[in-house]
Amino acid sequence: VALLENNRQTTIKNHFYKYSRQAREKVRVVTVDMSGAYIPIIRKLFPKAEIVLDRFHIVQHLSRTMMSTRIAIMK
Repeated sequence: VALLENNRQTTIKNHFYKYSRQAREKVRVVTVDMSGAYIPIIRKLFPKAEIVLDRFHIVQHLSRTMMSTRIAIMK
């Protein structure tokens, strides 16, 4: 587990490039939030990993959408 000083792509790249490509190719799954900004960097850093959206953000998105739809219908 590592706690990086920020979430900038440069910081993330510098951290994970400390590991060999061989080690990074062993990573099979990477979980991310729904921000599309991280997907290109994950594909470069972990070329064999499957990218999975985390459950919390999926449920949060669905809940907000359902609430907006419910409010629109009630108007």
